[in-house]
Amino acid sequence: MVVSSMAISRSIEKCGLSFFLGEKIIEIGIDVGDLFMLNMVFFLSTMFSSVLSPGAVLGIMYPILRCIDLQGYLRYSFHQFLYVSLQAGCNQFLTPINRKNQMVALAGGYKFLDWAKLGIPLTFLNWLVTMMVVILVLPHIWEDFKK
Repeated sequence: MVVSSMAISRSIEKCGLSFFLGEKIIEIGIDVGDLFMLNMVFFLSTMFSSVLSPGAVLGIMYPILRCIDLQGYLRYSFHQFLYVSLQAGCNQFLTPINRKNQMVALAGGYKFLDWAKLGIPLTFLNWLVTMMVVILVLPHIWEDFKK
């Protein structure tokens, strides 16, 4: 799985899709601010994680995040964007599409909307905690790590 996500990452980088998407995210978010771009990355990664595995989400998002970082417009570091993407990539609460959720859905007799009823509040909670960690905790950890 990890090897295939690395191949996806490399192909997205080679064909220029990462540059295109990175520029679009910057173009949309530059007027609103860096925090808005962090939120865009979170929700884009969450949408990918609804149908893909966390490794594939990271394989897709990594070259896009590198492109955003290389533009040099941002106040937040690449590591903060990567952390947001990692947290959102593991955010598979919204749909029963992945393998583990399917096992639970079949055994419990859950309907598709049952996932949304519980998944939306869990996704919101994950978003809230992730943004708090990225804004309040990670800058101090990276400063200590650099010393």
